[in-house]
Amino acid sequence: MTAHRAAALDEGRILDAVVVGAGLAGLRAAHALRDLDVAVLEREDRPGGRVLTEHHGGYVFDLGAVLPYRAADAPSGFTPGPVRPGFSRLALVLAGRPHLGADPRRCLSACGQEKPSPPVLEALFQRIHVGSPAAYLPCRTRDAFLPYSTGFRRAGNGELVRAQLHGAARTPIVYGAAAERVDRRGGLVRVHCRDAAGVPRTVRARAAVVATTGLTARDLLARAAPTEVSRAFLASLRYGPATVCALAVRARPRLPWAYAVTPELPATMVLQRDMGPGAGTVFQAYFMAHKSAPAAALDDDELRDRTAGLLRGLGLWDGDGDGDGDGVLAHGVRRWPAAGVIIAPESYRSWNPAVRRPLPGVFLAGDYVDVRSGCPLPYGMTAAIASGREAAADVRAYLHASPLPDLPDRSPRV
Repeated sequence: MTAHRAAALDEGRILDAVVVGAGLAGLRAAHALRDLDVAVLEREDRPGGRVLTEHHGGYVFDLGAVLPYRAADAPSGFTPGPVRPGFSRLALVLAGRPHLGADPRRCLSACGQEKPSPPVLEALFQRIHVGSPAAYLPCRTRDAFLPYSTGFRRAGNGELVRAQLHGAARTPIVYGAAAERVDRRGGLVRVHCRDAAGVPRTVRARAAVVATTGLTARDLLARAAPTEVSRAFLASLRYGPATVCALAVRARPRLPWAYAVTPELPATMVLQRDMGPGAGTVFQAYFMAHKSAPAAALDDDELRDRTAGLLRGLGLWDGDGDGDGDGVLAHGVRRWPAAGVIIAPESYRSWNPAVRRPLPGVFLAGDYVDVRSGCPLPYGMTAAIASGREAAADVRAYLHASPLPDLPDRSPRV
């Protein structure tokens, strides 16, 4: 996709559709609508949303979505990069001692906790989620015991974002366009935003896809009188925070496990990636839910130092090797105030697909609205892509069924 500034948009033009948000959901919607006159508005200066791959000193850090994306989620014609397998075991660290197992239940058996204590259960649960088990649908409590693969794509999950961009190369993305309000007037959807210079702008279209977090969607639609079912759903949503610190070191892994769950330490878990002979190791420490705020309050260098100390304390690495005096070759930090939605009963016990249509011609997209069962798991890359695809289909159906309003200007493309 070509990048444009918000100021480059002609406010007198009428688009077929406008997409708010250039995360995976928004990009997939734009890709599916690439034959129409569409623009994407993105608040940040980059695409991808919570898929964030950074390159530091030759190392690849997935600081957002970390498990490898599915090849089936890539656009047709794109060949996904290879997946490097992770270790098959995990560790549960209690009283400074790692208890190894192929899955959480075997780790619990190894340490004599057939029924985990509340702190241990919470830590196991937060390998996947960003809140306390008590806040979730009861059926999701089982996630504390689910194993999962920790392989990773060599190029990082960011290549999926690049593939989506390439697939809709003629659709402009307007970076720095901070949407503030979505409403309807004269049979059209209006997105009120500010450009990168802070100048107010209004983008008009026959339809819109709001592909943001649920919290942002709620704020954008608050003054537009959305349907009651959408308003109630959006008002009920809560998100949990996470902070991530990644370190690259020269040494190969000392202990053969994919990640350690650390309920007694400041971090929730530590992921370990063996980059191969001569390439060292990448460690990623995750500070989830209530552990996020203390970590997020530190500056990047202090969080790096504390994470390095945590690794030494776990016996993963002694600080030897090249790097910044203590052997760290590269590091990256990301703070996510809204890392994932809380799958709470008040939001998801009784799902109504109509929540995705808050106004005529306006459709919600994002992992949080991809609900396909009575025990949903509405987040992740697959859910985001599926929601974007579905929103695009809804836009097409709406445009087909809705008469054209008087359009003063339909050309040229942005």
